[in-house]
Amino acid sequence: MPKVSILVPAFRPEYLDACILSALNQTFRDFELIISDDSNGNGVESVVSKWHDGRLKYMKNPNRQMPGTNRDFLISNASGQYIKFLFDDDYLMPQSVEYLIGIAEQLKAKLVFHGRYFVDTAGRILSSPLYVQHNSAILLSAEEYFEEMIGNCFNFIGEPTNVLIDAEVLRTIPNPFGFETMRMRFLTDVALYTNVARHGLTMAGIGYIGSAFRQHATQTSSATSPNYSAGLFEWEIFLRYAVDDGYLSVGQFNQAMKRQLDFYCNFTDGFPELKSFIELSGDGENGRYFTERFLAIVNSAYSVIDLRRNRAQR
Repeated sequence: MPKVSILVPAFRPEYLDACILSALNQTFRDFELIISDDSNGNGVESVVSKWHDGRLKYMKNPNRQMPGTNRDFLISNASGQYIKFLFDDDYLMPQSVEYLIGIAEQLKAKLVFHGRYFVDTAGRILSSPLYVQHNSAILLSAEEYFEEMIGNCFNFIGEPTNVLIDAEVLRTIPNPFGFETMRMRFLTDVALYTNVARHGLTMAGIGYIGSAFRQHATQTSSATSPNYSAGLFEWEIFLRYAVDDGYLSVGQFNQAMKRQLDFYCNFTDGFPELKSFIELSGDGENGRYFTERFLAIVNSAYSVIDLRRNRAQR
């Protein structure tokens, strides 16, 4: 049984060679590398077939291109104590896994994150934000997480490529990449981190830049994505939960919602479903904010997103 399962949900062959190379070049060697192919053609398989390493396993997602299924299929086939996601257009620095494992075991943390470079299509560095002071480590309490991440609607942890997580967490938290019974359309990473925090599990960060997040026109998180609006209003889901559960004050909630409403107004031309959130204007009912009225607006917006996504795939 390997210590770590590095999981690559793959559907683009363009950057996959660099992705695989960065995984196999890790200074920490006790891992398996599982690539699950979610593509239409044979481009991914053709790239993977060039690599010969006993730790590498290639699979095909049996529920091709159904949202979340490739990720969940990878998790179900992982045998490591820890899981390290690696997206097919990103890559890792050589000591990424070594440093994450070290802090996870030193601080008994269930989730550990490091910083990342933002790079362009050629791998040139665009920026390198770092939340934790260089060469140091921190424990992140649930209160700090909600105040700094949710209260500011800013994902300082970053994408799953930056994270190492105890595999048991993913198997014991219900709907770890969603919220309550909802399936998130965009902020699945924030949902995971929020679920870890609200379950009282230890989170830690290290001041080391251990991965690269590639920015390009075909990435699924771009503003041209059919589900981009969810990347805005799903923050409101977390905000409303946080104020109702006492992690944020009403004043903090109102301040965050003012910023959110400004964001909504900038994107209503391309995503008209945001107008309903603007009309609601952060209102609650009887001192509660995670209301039935809000959930109805969310579900209606998800229906619009799903229709737009289905049209784009035709």
